[in-house]
Amino acid sequence: MPCHILYVFLDTSDLERKRRLLEECFGFVPVEWEPKLPHERHGVVKYDAGRVIMSLNLGERPPVPPGYHALTTVLASADPGELRGRLSHGGYPVMPEPSSTVVDDDGHLFEIDGADAHSDGVRSPTGAVNPVASLRLMVADLHRSVEFYCGRIGLAPVQVTRERALVHADNLDLELLAHDSRQVSRRGFLIVFHTPDIVGTCEELAESGVAFRSAIGVSVIGSTRRFADPDGNQLCLYQPSDTSFGWGAGTTMRKIIGGA
Repeated sequence: MPCHILYVFLDTSDLERKRRLLEECFGFVPVEWEPKLPHERHGVVKYDAGRVIMSLNLGERPPVPPGYHALTTVLASADPGELRGRLSHGGYPVMPEPSSTVVDDDGHLFEIDGADAHSDGVRSPTGAVNPVASLRLMVADLHRSVEFYCGRIGLAPVQVTRERALVHADNLDLELLAHDSRQVSRRGFLIVFHTPDIVGTCEELAESGVAFRSAIGVSVIGSTRRFADPDGNQLCLYQPSDTSFGWGAGTTMRKIIGGA
């Protein structure tokens, strides 16, 4: 079963503005760039975001207001006040505490967590500034989602209440939040799970009831296969090729998956 969330891909309609948000406000360090723009539109910039690699796709226009995406990326900040100031200066007003949430131009949600970014609970394996501490997904049926992520994918349940569930991949927590999700978009992002054996993992997931959208795709980056959770949130399995470990994001991949 997949055990690490390796990538989070975000679609953007304005690459330069999205880069300013991630680099100048969040302090993410770009580790790989796609040199074939505008012909290549997937994974055009990849970032060391601590426990996960954040990657940008050139995508469609954002959802119509008040729409936003079902995914929230939670950032651990040692100085949340300073981070809020940089966001406001960059034209991204932060919602009042306790939410401390910002919605960017593409409808992506980011939340500032005041937990110490250097504490054992959120420590970045790569030393990233304001690292990704966890991910949160809005789901329509919490019980159904827990059964999918724990019972079918094999993530570990940490805490389950009537309104939320915390489940754990080896490198990152995923929070499932019960929400009236009729206005949220399930497009515009992709959560990618690492697997060292995509054929074996696909067989295990298929036996547990996971339905795949297509056959395994093989290219220079490695092998991938997409599927979706019960709400339609887009997920992907990824077995990196040996070649991909020699690219810019390769060192970060190795740190996240523990040298596997």
